[in-house]
Amino acid sequence: MIVGDYGKQHILAAVGYPILSSLVGILIDVTAKQADSLTLFMYSPVFASYSFFMLCICFNTCTISTTHPGQTAESDNSSFGLGLCRIITNFELLVHFFITILYGILCGVSIAFLTWYLHSIGASHTVIGTSCIAFCVIELPVLYFAGKIMDKLGMINTMYLTFLIYIARYMGYSFMKVAWLVYVIEPLHGATSALMFTVTSAYAVSKIPESLTATATGLTFGSQLLGNRMAFEIGNYFKCCKLIFS
Repeated sequence: MIVGDYGKQHILAAVGYPILSSLVGILIDVTAKQADSLTLFMYSPVFASYSFFMLCICFNTCTISTTHPGQTAESDNSSFGLGLCRIITNFELLVHFFITILYGILCGVSIAFLTWYLHSIGASHTVIGTSCIAFCVIELPVLYFAGKIMDKLGMINTMYLTFLIYIARYMGYSFMKVAWLVYVIEPLHGATSALMFTVTSAYAVSKIPESLTATATGLTFGSQLLGNRMAFEIGNYFKCCKLIFS
């Protein structure tokens, strides 16, 4: 696969994300009207939809063939361990995965505290859910053209551009006093997410043989998710501290 095409892999995910986020946000507001306070019932649409789609993913994963044309499952499995060793013994890739974890923490903290902040200025769950539409409207075209942007600017300069957009995004949040302005600022998130996903995947793939591209891409995305989960725990800790000491 052409390195610049890695952004295109994520396009369908960018389509599903705003649809489900908006739908779940609306359902939470609907169920909240039937609940006297913040109860588990109020957030039941989140857990129900998550469980359903996880089952779909598990079924889909079990039905996908993991062998290449002309390659047997036995040879594919026997080479996986060796390929993984080649990746984790590559110092540049280890540094790359560590930096990707830090980037995941950056993204996770911004998501956690943005949701918290939107609640504090009176945003409904519908507004929070549908804000993902503004995010994905920009993410879709940027994902499609991310390869060409990276070819034009280079990997490092594309990363610099991403961080400049992050600065503009956080500056916008610092002056946001009404919830609807999230629709104006969130498109910047779409650009940063699309560009960084493509660059980090392409960088990892450029350091290993073609036969290990899927493993390297998966480890890169997994490193970002690990950083996200760490950040969510950090955000939850600070929110609990605020509730305890306020």
